[in-house]
Amino acid sequence: MQIKEAVKKYYLKFALLLFLVLIGILTKFYNGFGFEFVHNHLGGLIYVVFWILFFSIIFPKTTPLKTSIWVFIVTTIIEFTQLIHTPILDKFREYFLFRALFGSIFNPIDLIYYLLGAFLGFFILNAFRINVK
Repeated sequence: MQIKEAVKKYYLKFALLLFLVLIGILTKFYNGFGFEFVHNHLGGLIYVVFWILFFSIIFPKTTPLKTSIWVFIVTTIIEFTQLIHTPILDKFREYFLFRALFGSIFNPIDLIYYLLGAFLGFFILNAFRINVK
């Protein structure tokens, strides 16, 4: 019975990951009300939640707190690397996939949304600890 519940949780996490990828991509093309917030900040929150769920699948025995903290730390480091401009990094930043994964412009306000994403990811992982029926 426990294996069946674990498989359900895995598939639910995977489905949520696919949903987050879709929503994350859509944030890059949204042009409606509040588009600046959606483009500049909401995507960062979704990005952190995605990686928390992704690493919870790769490392299932790691606690939600540890996973959330590590993802927050790494995404914060990635944000600070946006302050580094070299010809090769700037060339890579011309490509959508690189910009989507690593960003291109440092914005300290993004750190707030990374933190909110870490909290949201933490709560989502804790919800998965409750039996899925």
